[in-house]
Amino acid sequence: MQADLHQHLLGEPLLEALASRTSAPLTRREEGRWVLEVPGEPPHSVDPAAEDPEARAALLESDGLERAAVALSGVLGVEGLPGEEAERLLAAHDEGLAGLPERFGRWASVSLLEPSPAAVEAQLAEGAVGLTLPAGALSTPERVERLTPLLEPLAKRRRPLFVHPGPCPWEEPSATTAGEEWWPSLTRYVA
Repeated sequence: MQADLHQHLLGEPLLEALASRTSAPLTRREEGRWVLEVPGEPPHSVDPAAEDPEARAALLESDGLERAAVALSGVLGVEGLPGEEAERLLAAHDEGLAGLPERFGRWASVSLLEPSPAAVEAQLAEGAVGLTLPAGALSTPERVERLTPLLEPLAKRRRPLFVHPGPCPWEEPSATTAGEEWWPSLTRYVA
């Protein structure tokens, strides 16, 4: 089976939920298109065709792929937002994925400020492929230790962990690393 394990889809519910925010991550309408603002990154215009589930399914077909797994991008930093803010955006992301064709799976995402193994377990029980975490959250032994309870449901069910580029949720990015705060956990030099 040919599969793509790393796709993103900013569904309409998530784009709308991000539009209600006043600080990044947020979206805004500009000339009929969504513009995404992420901490430490320049604003990015969202291509509506790339976010359309039917178009995405057709692309899988043309690429000869049978399955794909969709993850919430760790670069957004949603997992590091305070409880209710994170939960609202995570729920909007899940709502946007609910209408995807059957050949799409999803990665679980949970709040990292209030890590809940039960939330991971519930998403795995609902069919999530595994769990995705931002690289910055795992960049030191202490951070890995802090998230060990989230890894236990994965080990129990023999499910994968997807480490996605993204910032540490427990620290504010420094001015000297803005836009690069998640790279050090991957490499010291971006080639």
